[in-house]
Amino acid sequence: MKCVVAMMQHETNTFSPLATNLTSFASGVGLKEPPVGRQAIEIYGAADFAFAGLLEVARQQGAEIHVPVAAYAEPSGKVDDRAFDMITNRICQSVEAGCDTVLLDLHGAMVTMSYDDGEGELLRRIRMVDPSVPIAVALDFHTNLTAMMVDNCTVIDGYRTYPHIDMRDTGKRAASSLFEILRTGIKSRMTWRSLPMMTHMLQQTPSRQPMKALMDDAIGAADSDQLLNASIFGGFPLADIPYVSFSVLTVENAEGRCGESLINDICNRAWEKRSEFIFDAEELSLSIQKAKEYQDYPVVVADHGDNSGAGGS
Repeated sequence: MKCVVAMMQHETNTFSPLATNLTSFASGVGLKEPPVGRQAIEIYGAADFAFAGLLEVARQQGAEIHVPVAAYAEPSGKVDDRAFDMITNRICQSVEAGCDTVLLDLHGAMVTMSYDDGEGELLRRIRMVDPSVPIAVALDFHTNLTAMMVDNCTVIDGYRTYPHIDMRDTGKRAASSLFEILRTGIKSRMTWRSLPMMTHMLQQTPSRQPMKALMDDAIGAADSDQLLNASIFGGFPLADIPYVSFSVLTVENAEGRCGESLINDICNRAWEKRSEFIFDAEELSLSIQKAKEYQDYPVVVADHGDNSGAGGS
């Protein structure tokens, strides 16, 4: 079995004036261009990235692994067309050379100079090369999910934590589900729904309410025999695109009906609690005063929109 494993990770703040170029996808590891092949595996193969989890499961399957690129850029402005096309072409060329599966570590909130839905466009191009190859995708919790993403792959699974501490596990879940589908020969189906709701990044963590109960139910369903995967995406609100939203997705046997029921239940409850996803900031002077009162150090006062100005020049 030949398996293409690749990473193209970028969380795009469309309000940032700093464009993300090709070097931005490699500067974090001291390179001018994203690593490929053995070098990519040496850099990211044991890291806490979904890429490492995808790679681990592919190895367990005894697959012949091809890594056309492992591209990761820190959050910043829109991805320029040269960088997007070069990275995308490397992945598509590897698929075109022939493979049995494709495993992708993507973000889900990438915006380029030409495309509001960078991940959807990447997946569309892969499908143009090979309309039937099974594709598993690991996505960030801050994904702004789109129909183009869902329609052009086989399995999607998302991080369950924020701060993200289960990235590698997410890759393992996504790849394991795909190989289970191939092993059993079942026909699978992805069901999803999004809400016209932007959850504030300081109110959306699954570690506390109102998101915790919703994520716990999704995890419980995914851990049962009823579903292969269940993901909640809090969305990434620092993007001026049509797709910003809270969304829920499930993967199950095509004959199953549990996914739709779970999705509707979670979405209905989230909508009822929509006011709880709003964050009301207090005056900065009050925050500073509270910080001075703490006895334990260090105390961090952070801007939640810290990625608005990051990235390469």
